[in-house]
Amino acid sequence: MRHETVELLDEHAAVIRSFPRVFGQHPETITEPSTVLGVLARKPGGWANSPIRAQFADPVRDWIDTAESVDRRRFFTALHDASSATGFLTALDTAEQLVTDGGDPSGPTLGMLARRIAQGTEFEAGIVDLGVYDQLVEQPAGAAAQGVPAA
Repeated sequence: MRHETVELLDEHAAVIRSFPRVFGQHPETITEPSTVLGVLARKPGGWANSPIRAQFADPVRDWIDTAESVDRRRFFTALHDASSATGFLTALDTAEQLVTDGGDPSGPTLGMLARRIAQGTEFEAGIVDLGVYDQLVEQPAGAAAQGVPAA
């Protein structure tokens, strides 16, 4: 324990995890969301009594409440991975965006979108012209006669 931090050490005195030290009286337990996500990924049934449940927006909380156990496990694993890469709040906001847009927050999309948002390169949905790919499959008029195989 130090003045500003509490550090967890391994058997070789290397820092495993460091937390900011909290002073004073607190009526609630202070938790690090990333540690809870790992536990929820292994035991998704603990969601109902999770100390981080209140931090989830209503759409995400409702999705988790109605999801099957296997989908909860996939979601908490994806959220844990995304929060490790981008931070808990960015990953949580991304999950909310996916649920609101009707997407599946339990898949790999969560991590990819969270990284894009964290880097400031979020994909903007819009009409995409796939006509450029038509050029790849079109052949010149004389190509078939010259023995060039069709694409």
